[in-house]
Amino acid sequence: MAVVFHYVDKNGDVTERFVGIQHVSDTTSTSLKEAIDRLFSREELSIFMLRGQGYDGASNMKALVVTANRNADIAIFFTSCNSLVNIVGASCKRRDMLRDQLQKDITEALEKILFQQVSDHPLSAVVCLKRISTALARKWNILEPKPLSDPFFFIPHSNFDLMDSLPDAIVQYILSHMNNARDVAICNCVSKRWKDSIPYIRSLYFPRNSFDNHLGRDSPDDIVLKMISLIEKLENLVVYSPFSAAGLASWLMLIGPTLRYLELRMDNLAEQQACHEIPSKLDCLMAAENLESLKLWGVLMTRSPNWDVFQKLSNLEIVGARLEDPALSTVLQACPNLTNLLLLGCEGVRSVSIELPYLEQCKLDFYGLGNCSFSMECPKIKVLEVQGCSWIRVREAKYLRNLSIANNAGRVYMVDFEKLGALEFLSIRGVQWCWDAISNMLQWASEVKHLFMKVEFTGDFETLQPFPEVDFVDFFNNHPKLQKFDIHGAMFAALCQKNSLKNVDSGFAIPCLEEVVITVRSPLNAEQKMSTLESLLKYGKNLKAIVIKILQMKSSHSSADDFFDEICRFRYMNRKIVRIE
Repeated sequence: MAVVFHYVDKNGDVTERFVGIQHVSDTTSTSLKEAIDRLFSREELSIFMLRGQGYDGASNMKALVVTANRNADIAIFFTSCNSLVNIVGASCKRRDMLRDQLQKDITEALEKILFQQVSDHPLSAVVCLKRISTALARKWNILEPKPLSDPFFFIPHSNFDLMDSLPDAIVQYILSHMNNARDVAICNCVSKRWKDSIPYIRSLYFPRNSFDNHLGRDSPDDIVLKMISLIEKLENLVVYSPFSAAGLASWLMLIGPTLRYLELRMDNLAEQQACHEIPSKLDCLMAAENLESLKLWGVLMTRSPNWDVFQKLSNLEIVGARLEDPALSTVLQACPNLTNLLLLGCEGVRSVSIELPYLEQCKLDFYGLGNCSFSMECPKIKVLEVQGCSWIRVREAKYLRNLSIANNAGRVYMVDFEKLGALEFLSIRGVQWCWDAISNMLQWASEVKHLFMKVEFTGDFETLQPFPEVDFVDFFNNHPKLQKFDIHGAMFAALCQKNSLKNVDSGFAIPCLEEVVITVRSPLNAEQKMSTLESLLKYGKNLKAIVIKILQMKSSHSSADDFFDEICRFRYMNRKIVRIE
């Protein structure tokens, strides 16, 4: 079969060129089609660029035309194809729209299928990427397909890289979803195209075991440096593997201006030399002055770091730290625009004062003797959790919605708030609270919707005292919006005193209460406790659930068994609402 191309060259001249003679074993339409496909494949031409075909009157070609004319579906197909090619091909705008839609479809397919299935398996990810690239290559007629028995196996042309079939935008999109340094290194070895796309990575993550059993001549610090030096604009960096202050300084010298998110496992709590390193790991962080989020794990902060001001830093998280008050004060002053502050598992703090005009969420967890003092003046604060403080003073809390105060190691002597009109959730926990502190908190939180109370004793300083009697009616009248009430041990006993229900009248109701969770530890005053349970059920007009938790109730007296029998009877009589755990 002789093949001639009829085309318009770049000068606009119509040209015909004899291409060659293709051997065919017979002259059936199928054989001729396969021969043409082989020719196009061998010459690295795309059949999608073909705008038409002509023939010299051979009977087999006539048979194709006759078949198309006699079959309505085939005729409609060719008519539609002809119109589509003419409409799209005649307009650059329509052609660009079609290509944009194709790229969008491919991108969505990659996002929905590839990364949901193999995000945690880098080797599988590379295999899938190869398969996707070869499938796309087949669609674009770059590769010659093998039989359908192995649909993902193709014979490439000589010197053709399978991964080269992917457009730049797709390669960069795929890499944007890979941040594990090992995954990136594997993709770097797949193809030169992947290696050339490394500069477009935005995130890198080095796990804790990144350099386990490392035997190379380069140190881990140098390996990280080489990797980040290939990236043009690294925005997120997470390093859990060990590193030195000199290594960190060299990294941030390169990527500091573009870095937005930084998370480091410092691991210097037990390092004596960390106190004498100049510059220290903390000092090096100032090179990333455009940070928006900073997370540090295992920090030794006994001296103030050499920081200026992180103007763009909105999130600061420090987990597991040994702090000194002046150092913490310096850190907070260097971050004036924080909206989120988290200090967890921090020891050594005696007094902390926070004055941040934009702070909205704050979680503090100080451990040790539990006698830290805390003061705050943050007019936009919405969520506040404090653990390990004995003296607490908060000003300007009109937007505060969630408040949790706990002290599991020490005592809470004083709390000082203003009216908490926006408060929806309040949790007070600890071994011992001064009763004035509890009473004041309940008074300020009159609009609360969810109240959690777990305090074992009251009393001032070293004196432990039981809870005073709490009037049942006054308590719920002072908290009319209460929807969920978690009450434990001693506080429940205070509501169950002999005179707690003396002021109940026929018009009394608990309007909003929907769920009550009660933890019972002692059979003492069993009659009053059962009376309180019945009153909750009677006056809670919208009550949907009462959960009674029996916790370590031990007594050699039969009263414990009798009390438990009463609870079981109460549950049986109200089984739609009451349950026992």
